[in-house]
Amino acid sequence: MSAGLFAILGIAPTTDLAAVKRAYFSALKQHPPHADPEGFRQLRDAYEALSKPGALPSAVFAAGARVDDDLKALDAVWDAPLTEARANRGADLDAAETRARFARWISAKRWGDVIGG
Repeated sequence: MSAGLFAILGIAPTTDLAAVKRAYFSALKQHPPHADPEGFRQLRDAYEALSKPGALPSAVFAAGARVDDDLKALDAVWDAPLTEARANRGADLDAAETRARFARWISAKRWGDVIGG
């Protein structure tokens, strides 16, 4: 039944309440209460059912949403930036260790040793 609620609104299963609201108000243009009372009733029932607190996640789950496809899409977007960030983090750690070693070395020296005098 949950897949049917999303279908009535004309959207794919989602946990985005704002998307549900946008779909509802968009569909109202096609099913106004005075011209299509039955269509409006179905639309309103679907919107109210999905708008209840906690209803969207369970409706998406019941609709059998393709989570694997969503994860693949997210991987396509975020894999490269995350890999780059991990590589940069390694370089940052190397630079931090170099600065720490220099700070230890310089703090063990006398001023004359540092400036060559």
